Amino acid sequence: MRPSWLDRAGLEVQYSLPTLDLTKDEVYSLWDKISDLFAADSTQPNFTLEHSIGVKSSEGTKLEAENLTELRKSSFLTNQVKELNLRFSSHFGPTQARESRRLWLWVTDNTSLTLDGSNEWTQRAHGLLGDWLKRKSSKNKWPRALTAILLWAFPVTVFVLLGIRFPYLFDASAIGIIIWTYISIWKVWDAASKMYPVPALVIGASFEWAWYVRWANRILVGVAISIVAALLLSLIR
Repeated sequence: MRPSWLDRAGLEVQYSLPTLDLTKDEVYSLWDKISDLFAADSTQPNFTLEHSIGVKSSEGTKLEAENLTELRKSSFLTNQVKELNLRFSSHFGPTQARESRRLWLWVTDNTSLTLDGSNEWTQRAHGLLGDWLKRKSSKNKWPRALTAILLWAFPVTVFVLLGIRFPYLFDASAIGIIIWTYISIWKVWDAASKMYPVPALVIGASFEWAWYVRWANRILVGVAISIVAALLLSLIR
């Protein structure tokens, strides 16, 4: 949902960035970088600053607080969240010529950075944050897609080998592939998404991934080896 303050006057620029993986310390570091960006104008007359952080937990609970420390006091906050948004807004200057700076960072399946202020300020803000955020881009997208394909392909390989090895089972194998594809298309993607979460946003003080996430690479290699072994075995026989 687009916040109302983004519709006010000003030079507004929106950037699309890669999906992110952020740990608790990196979220704190990001907050500090943005705070320093706005603090540069704190010596201006009539300076005011507002900020907030919002998250959506894995269970769908939405929480919002003035800062990250306050947010983490909530008993509803889980260690890992699926959405994160940071909002900063400042105003300063004489009453007759007030200036404003606004920033909104939205991190979900896609990352969006919206800046509103003078041309000089938006360029400086993008230069400060853009490269840093790109270095935190998620490395899980391709492994997640590959895992989903391999989880689907393993039973399909078995059906194909049965059909080749025993011709009288060819029709049954074809039907088995169709049924497996129909019932598994969302389940294998869901399993792969849990093994390789995108984005991976950790807010809590302590966090340990589930065993299938920690062993994701081993599971992926194991499934791939099993498929190759099955194909080689069919050729030898």
